[in-house]
Amino acid sequence: MLFSSVLLTVFVAFWLRESYLRARADLHERSDFVFNQAVRNAEDSLLRWRFKSDDSIMAIGGDSLLNIRIEMDTMRYVRNAMMPRPPKTFIVHQEDGKRDSSWRFEKKQFFDGPPGKDLFSAATIIVRATGGSKEGVDTMMVQMIERHFNRDATQNFPNISYQFKHFENQPETFDPWMTRAYFDPVSGNRLAVILTPTLWAISQEIWPQGLFSFILLFCIYGAFILSWRSLKRQEALTAMKDNFVSNMTHELKTPIATVSVALEALENFNVLKDPTKTAEYLDMSKKELSRLHLLVDQVLRTTSIEGNKIKFELEPVDLSQLTREILNSLKIQTDNLHATINLNTSGEHTVQADRMHLSNVLYNLVDNGLKYSKSNPELTIEIKESAAGILWSIADRGIGIHPDDQDRIFDKFYRVPHGNTHNVKGYGLGLHYVRQVMQMLHGSVQVESIPGQGSRFALHFQKNQPL
Repeated sequence: MLFSSVLLTVFVAFWLRESYLRARADLHERSDFVFNQAVRNAEDSLLRWRFKSDDSIMAIGGDSLLNIRIEMDTMRYVRNAMMPRPPKTFIVHQEDGKRDSSWRFEKKQFFDGPPGKDLFSAATIIVRATGGSKEGVDTMMVQMIERHFNRDATQNFPNISYQFKHFENQPETFDPWMTRAYFDPVSGNRLAVILTPTLWAISQEIWPQGLFSFILLFCIYGAFILSWRSLKRQEALTAMKDNFVSNMTHELKTPIATVSVALEALENFNVLKDPTKTAEYLDMSKKELSRLHLLVDQVLRTTSIEGNKIKFELEPVDLSQLTREILNSLKIQTDNLHATINLNTSGEHTVQADRMHLSNVLYNLVDNGLKYSKSNPELTIEIKESAAGILWSIADRGIGIHPDDQDRIFDKFYRVPHGNTHNVKGYGLGLHYVRQVMQMLHGSVQVESIPGQGSRFALHFQKNQPL
């Protein structure tokens, strides 16, 4: 998938590059066309200014009394590639039809550039032949071209800057952004336009392609990232599930094996004849079966809460009293570990909750504090009232939790990794169960921990919060 995404990116990059080059070429062709149109429009304006047309009879402006007719071998406003042709001939006739004079202009008099390079107009020749001054005609033609080009450029490429260039001979260096030059055959001067487009200005010409490319790559890479993250989550869930199954299998096999050994002893070694031994083996089997029941019950409780199959039976519960009951049930465990547990209470500490599930929550947190502490555990339990509600918290001086794991310890099956070391038994269900119960009670659970220094879990209960 990564290779395909990179390949698509390269393809899009080449496509955008080709679009950019096409936009450059189109802009240059468009500028040539606009300049050519400006020359043609200037010709029309110059001829309209000089003559008043009346069918085929054209009158000279001014106070002349002669009416003349101009014959040409072509009357195009020449855009010339100027392939070799007979010289242009301009013949002026008087009104009575008598030939008064004829002027012959050879092409070589008007061209010194390579054929097909420049734009040529016969309009200046006609105007000069009928009495226009050289300087006036040249200046007027240039001004008209510039005026028409400025008008059309605003519509065709408004974001592109340009400048007019006047020169006599062909330039020695070629500017790729210069249009074909207008050549005045009488004066021998040339006029061209040089564009100065920026990268941003040309890029604006292909913004639809750029937008499409961005959306396409965004969707492709977005889908790739989502797929990759989903795959990683699936791998993590699979690893947690395998770890849970492994731990649960081990925990289930232990009581089963113990009960099997006890029953085998009762059956094969005449233990029944010894009442003391019989009672000892039966008590051992009872404890292991109780342990097995607790394991199964913990899994069932978690599943039932997630499926909203359990309806809480709310009642007033004294957190201080319930905490003392839990500590008494753990007295043997705390004595064996030489643990010290301090209980501090202040204010009101009665909440509306399901007593059984809340008892399991507190038991899990105290049991974790004992299991994940170093030698001679020291726990501090605090119950206090605040304006927002009632706070129950437990702090230990254990191994702590890394910041990267603190947001995940409440996930189902998640256990903080310790390499291949598994000194503490667990299934990744205890803290997940704690969070589920607190959410059902419209409360919350928070953790604060520093690796190597200990952890603090806090339960926040709302006052008078019915379900």
